[in-house]
Amino acid sequence: MTPWLEACRAAVGDIRGVLAELPTRVEREPVAKVGEGGDDTTAIDAAAEAVVLERLAAVGGDFVLVSEEIGEVAPRHFSFMGSLTAPGRLIKQTAPAAADLLVEDQVDIALLVPV
Repeated sequence: MTPWLEACRAAVGDIRGVLAELPTRVEREPVAKVGEGGDDTTAIDAAAEAVVLERLAAVGGDFVLVSEEIGEVAPRHFSFMGSLTAPGRLIKQTAPAAADLLVEDQVDIALLVPV
């Protein structure tokens, strides 16, 4: 197993720990700050991203990370929000186009955090 795959799998456990520490909406939804992308960063967003970033930093090495919350690690970021009752266009067009741009930007890691 590569160190990246191992780190990502371990990060899943880290996020489960965050979810256990913040079990309800009362703990998860307070706004912690405004993200670099301009939207609200909730407590659960901040906590989940913090443990993932810590885990990835422990791997070491050079990599480019896309994060709306911390910003400035990649030249652009993407945010997909709202109810996806018909995700066909997102799956067939929007996500592949975003992935192409991330490849163009030489991004190594993209955090996808559903909230």
